Amino acid sequence: MLCLSIPSYLYASEKTEALNALKDKALFYLAQGQAEKAYQTLKPAELAYSGDAQFNYLLGISAIDAGHPGDASWIFERVVAVMPHHAGARMGMARAFFQLKDYENARKEFLLLKTMSPPESASQAIEKYLAEIDRITEKKSTWLFNGLVYSAVGHDSNVNGAPTSEKILPAPWMQLFLTVLGSPDGTIAIDQEKSSAYLEVGTSNKATYKKPETWSFWGQVKAKNKELQRYNEFSSRNIELAIGSLWVKDSHSINSELGLSYVWRGSTLNNKILSLQSSYSYSLNPRTLVGGYLFLADQQYLESSSNNGVLSTVGVSGSYIWGQYRPVVLQGNFYAGQDKAVSSRPEGDKSLFGSRVGLQFIYNQQHSFSTSVSWSDSRYAKENSIFEKTRTEQQLSYALGYTWSVNKSFSLSTRISRSDTDSNIALYDSEKSEIFLRADYVYQ
Repeated sequence: MLCLSIPSYLYASEKTEALNALKDKALFYLAQGQAEKAYQTLKPAELAYSGDAQFNYLLGISAIDAGHPGDASWIFERVVAVMPHHAGARMGMARAFFQLKDYENARKEFLLLKTMSPPESASQAIEKYLAEIDRITEKKSTWLFNGLVYSAVGHDSNVNGAPTSEKILPAPWMQLFLTVLGSPDGTIAIDQEKSSAYLEVGTSNKATYKKPETWSFWGQVKAKNKELQRYNEFSSRNIELAIGSLWVKDSHSINSELGLSYVWRGSTLNNKILSLQSSYSYSLNPRTLVGGYLFLADQQYLESSSNNGVLSTVGVSGSYIWGQYRPVVLQGNFYAGQDKAVSSRPEGDKSLFGSRVGLQFIYNQQHSFSTSVSWSDSRYAKENSIFEKTRTEQQLSYALGYTWSVNKSFSLSTRISRSDTDSNIALYDSEKSEIFLRADYVYQ
């Protein structure tokens, strides 16, 4: 049998010829002022040639001139992700933001273009756009609405938060007491860990009233439902309500928020949390952000009121961006606080401190990877009489994640996480692993 093979470079040559033919056709239509025809010529081939910067640029120009600013902004972002100094793409992206009435981002892009020594004609166009943005936004308050819906499937290894040991050894006097009651070894029997797959759906909706200059005010509603495949009594529902304000001036910003959240376990309202938080951040430069925050919360556990407490924490945070074409974002924070008992909690007040470090690697506009490590230490003020020990806990959590931004509205993500709690009282030792796949749709 005679086998014939065609060299791979011939396929590459054919693909290049097809790409060049599409570009030439689009350029012809653009020269004739037929942007829609150019857009319809290039759009069907977007998936095949999205890695070609010139193809993306022509598609973006066709989209913006044909009246598709939403698509154009996404396409131009692909270009500047790999060619940040591509002035034409930045100009197109600025125009797209302007047409979308996203004047804040449009202004940023036009101001950046001014630093790139544009030719006289482009410079005049930039100034006209900036003047128009000033005219539109001057002394004019605007409403902005955005939100998302999501669905996730996953698996939780410890839905009931059970300790790792099935039998717990209490203090000697309690061992004797349990033996008298009929326990063969004087131990406390504990439910085992229960694992289950789950389906979670949720939504978040935010309305922002943006005042001229520095202030904006907002309200937000979040809701989610986590339905377990097994052990439905541990399924949960959450509703969160929040109002807040944001003040921004130069490199400074202050965000304040008042929130109220409800959590149901099964069909029973389990806890209610009223919280107040405020954060300050300062941009040292375009790559470095530092700040601090204060968080207060009144925590009410309706089924076990002895756990009620008032939590207060203060913390410092910061972030830094490495690289340009494929940046890595480093984020970290450190906090300390107290959970003050308000309903005769047997173990009294709890002091706590901890830290978190996270890394995000942005491969391109569509693909990003993340990892994080968190550690916390908790110490109670009073001795636990059943175990004759003053309770302490250390928790270590870590996670890995990946996000695929299919377009500006739709994304898919997956995450694997694990949490280990180590206490000097075995009743509070626990392990938990979780994995999920999630789909998000963002709208505005």
